[in-house]
Amino acid sequence: MGGLHPGPRRRDGLRRARGGASRTLDRRRLAADGDHLVARLAALPGVRVVGQPASAFVLVHWPGADAVRRALRERGWAVRRGDTFPGLGPDWLRIAVRDRATIDAFITVLAQILEA
Repeated sequence: MGGLHPGPRRRDGLRRARGGASRTLDRRRLAADGDHLVARLAALPGVRVVGQPASAFVLVHWPGADAVRRALRERGWAVRRGDTFPGLGPDWLRIAVRDRATIDAFITVLAQILEA
């Protein structure tokens, strides 16, 4: 017989275990990045973060959000309109959680728009 090699079932189990660890790391990173986005948004005047995100989006509310969304789009940033979701209106936005560098760049542009 040859050397020690995991059989097909063992290899599949190892792949699933590695995949599970990777998903756990991804969830932790997403949660940390989400916390970072929430903290940065909450520091902006007039922006109200609603709830604690449990997914890859943060829901925010502030008067004039639709105009802010258009200004962001003109500068190359995309956020989701809130009025496409039942019960929300034009003063709501959904902002995707990204990595910290992207979040910081986004917040810089958003702060400039809000100050104008």
